[in-house]
Amino acid sequence: MLKVKDLMTKNVEFVMPDATISEVAQIMEQSDVGIVPVCDEEKRLVGVITDRDIVIRNVAKNRGDIKVEEIMSKRITTASPNEDIYNISKKMAKHRIRRIPIVEENNVLVGVVSIGDIAAKTEYNMEIAEALTEISK
Repeated sequence: MLKVKDLMTKNVEFVMPDATISEVAQIMEQSDVGIVPVCDEEKRLVGVITDRDIVIRNVAKNRGDIKVEEIMSKRITTASPNEDIYNISKKMAKHRIRRIPIVEENNVLVGVVSIGDIAAKTEYNMEIAEALTEISK
């Protein structure tokens, strides 16, 4: 079985909770990503900030200087690098998410896996189709 560690993006850019939304938006633009993990000094995951968080929670306030910690998602679905890809696609469907931070012991960030990463593997297309259907509901 294919494991998350075989597909995940490693060396993921992250920010600290006191970063500004403008800084996050620049990272998203430069890296062409829709999620930026938020970590503490030990690289332990404390939240995530998504393009949706920025639009829904920040645009109404019309400020780029808002700190990430004010609008980040703190309830995070994570996975282990050793989890099976099939289980990850089911987890994505259940929680209606497109990306999952990958953490090791003590919640240390080691990567991110997206629905697109999994979809690139043709043997998982059916599971991905199911996950996408659930996510889009």
